[in-house]
Amino acid sequence: MRTWSKTVTRDLLESCREDIELFARYVDKNLMPLIESIVQEPYVRLPYAGAVKILESCGRRFGSVPHAGFGLGFERFLMMVTVRHQHP
Repeated sequence: MRTWSKTVTRDLLESCREDIELFARYVDKNLMPLIESIVQEPYVRLPYAGAVKILESCGRRFGSVPHAGFGLGFERFLMMVTVRHQHP
């Protein structure tokens, strides 16, 4: 899946870069760096227990307390992806 995601994203950049740049200019200024990070950066693999430890010690408040044995939920997942690792 990781290889497929990188390949599709790279192909889109090669074939549709002008369209993506136009969209980025008017809709999301952070789009190009985000897309390029998908192609250039390695995927972060993090064990579930490691994610729970990071969430427990991050100092952020969530709707519920993160603890082992339960799904991380979208809010926590998004924090791990965008704040902790700074790319998808």
